Order: sequence, then structure tokens, then C-alpha cells
Amino acid sequence: MEQFIGCDAHKKFSVFVAVNEKGHAGEALRVAHDRQLYCEFLGIRAEAGNSCKANQPPSIAAGA
Repeated sequence: MEQFIGCDAHKKFSVFVAVNEKGHAGEALRVAHDRQLYCEFLGIRAEAGNSCKANQPPSIAAGA
């Protein structure tokens, strides 16, 4: 089943929600705008002085 990810970006955090093709939404996950946390959530590697780089799929934990 296909899923879509929505993101509502705010000043200090973003909220992500997965919605399946039938329109059922999963739990909303809040991620602070901390570079390391954001990159970790998105499954990309942060390196000093560089942009985040592709790594592997994220492991999503509720209550972020």
C-alpha cells in the first residue's frame, strides 16, 4: 500500500504525518529544528561544515 508524507513546518519544529492511499492518517510526529535531530529523522547523515548527506531510511519513533 502506498503512503504519502505531509510536513507542516513551523519556526522551531516541523510536524510529519503519513497518510495511506485510503486516506487514513498515522500518528503526527513532531521534530525540533535541531540540525542533528532533523537529519536523523529524515535518515540522512550530518557532517560538520556540510549539508546533510543521504544515508539510509529513517527509523521513526513516536513522540519525537
